[in-house]
Amino acid sequence: MRVAIDENFVFVTNNGKDFLELYAKQELHPGLIIVLPGGLKKDEQRRLFEKVLDAIEPLQDIVNKVVSVDLNGVIDVYDYPPGCTIPDLSSPAT
Repeated sequence: MRVAIDENFVFVTNNGKDFLELYAKQELHPGLIIVLPGGLKKDEQRRLFEKVLDAIEPLQDIVNKVVSVDLNGVIDVYDYPPGCTIPDLSSPAT
């Protein structure tokens, strides 16, 4: 997780419980994708991950967001940790 955050990579996992706990401690992160449930065959994981990619493509970014997909392909995108604020990096600091 530390490398993903330091290098500004979105982290993809099927271990949502542990990584939600870790990401809750981060003030700013590039995003977390959770494919649920764990233990799926590679073809099924790929199918669900492609659904996630289709869902997030129109978004500007997923900074401080979690994107989860369940076995039925239902996508959920939410701020994480809840109530987090994303700094506006587009304008110079005053």
